[in-house]
Amino acid sequence: MTSNLPGIAISHSEVTSIHTTGFWLLVDDVEYFVPFDDYPVFRGATVVQIYAVRRLGPTQFHWPELDADIELEALERPEQYPLVFQPAQPSYSYEQISHQGVAVREALNHENEE
Repeated sequence: MTSNLPGIAISHSEVTSIHTTGFWLLVDDVEYFVPFDDYPVFRGATVVQIYAVRRLGPTQFHWPELDADIELEALERPEQYPLVFQPAQPSYSYEQISHQGVAVREALNHENEE
């Protein structure tokens, strides 16, 4: 006897091992290396946090405790997704901040003298 009801498609994904330079993520029988240099949010994570991956969709992976997400395509084609950290530019120069700090300290000292 055969059933005409379709089965449930189950996509498998899990972290298989963790190394000092990154970890391996198994996705549907293909393993991808996730380097800590490219994904620094994982560098300070615990083993439990790294293993707690959730698959949100066919190509989306989420680590809830780390608030980290990875798209499968970024692992398949990392050259197309360069990760470049751009620190915010300060709105004041060091000299401006130092000068303002001195002025504030002088004003406070003056108030305390009165």
